[in-house]
Amino acid sequence: MTRALLFFLLGALALMLQGMALFRFAEFLDAQRLLVESALWQLGAALAAGCWMANMGTTQHHGQWRSLFVHGFLLCLLLPIVGQAIIASTALGIVFMPPVRRVPLVQFVPRPRVVPSLIRQVTYGAGLRLLGRLRDVRLSADERLQAMVGLRELPSNVSGGLLRKLLSDPVEEIRLLAYGIFDAAENRIRQEILIARQLLDESESDSEHAQLAGRLAELHWELVYQNLVHGELRQFTLRCVRQYAHEALMRNAKQANLWYLLGRSALIESEPEQAREYLARAQEHGFPAHRLAAWLAETDFQQGQYAAVPRSLSALKGIATPSPYEPVKRYWFT
Repeated sequence: MTRALLFFLLGALALMLQGMALFRFAEFLDAQRLLVESALWQLGAALAAGCWMANMGTTQHHGQWRSLFVHGFLLCLLLPIVGQAIIASTALGIVFMPPVRRVPLVQFVPRPRVVPSLIRQVTYGAGLRLLGRLRDVRLSADERLQAMVGLRELPSNVSGGLLRKLLSDPVEEIRLLAYGIFDAAENRIRQEILIARQLLDESESDSEHAQLAGRLAELHWELVYQNLVHGELRQFTLRCVRQYAHEALMRNAKQANLWYLLGRSALIESEPEQAREYLARAQEHGFPAHRLAAWLAETDFQQGQYAAVPRSLSALKGIATPSPYEPVKRYWFT
């Protein structure tokens, strides 16, 4: 006997008992027969309905048969007509409208566990392996210090954020080394900024002024890009990027890289319309279209124009893009 047939028989039994209860209740109204007989038939119908719902519900809700039984029992006991209408429609639906396909049950898999001792045996993903060793406080201090040596091989925008997190590391040697690398990177850029400012004040021609102002905009952008500034200092640095970029473009508007920096800065400040204008000017002056595609798509996304995102990313089709962009391409192009 299949499960569907069992459900149908239980539903039919509940309907039959309910009908008998209503018949006895009608006889009670006409012939003044005992009401207790009708109540017993009604109780039997409610029990059958509760069993029907408990058995049917366990196929989708494992371990909840008690609550399903109580729900079906009370529904048919207190609302006999409504309850039996629900049972009849569902039982007929099971027989005449069987499921087209069987939906597999959802299963939970445990979270993968990282074994630090096996990280060094991996031959790919050197950057991620290095990050894993630096973040794993269970490793010995010597192993983590060795990982700090290879920190310079990581991209600057990744190492800057990691160094800031390591400033609060529980191991004193890690904190001091991270502070030394972080401070050296920041001081190097700030020293170049001081030299460029001095040369800017001494510049005489417009071309030289535009070149030095553009250089200052790029140096301030490096502080933001490498995650060397945060909070209010980051906002101030972004204002300096805009100030020097505009100052340079007033004298030479063909510097595409400065229009690009203005667009990136506007995106950080959540100004997508202004960012699109700057990025379009960068493209007009010869900035590579495939390098602008992701940021143009970001302006569409911030403005809620989701249908325009694939068009902005079309420049990435057929181009070997860095791995962070691959999931973006798959999402919007499929």
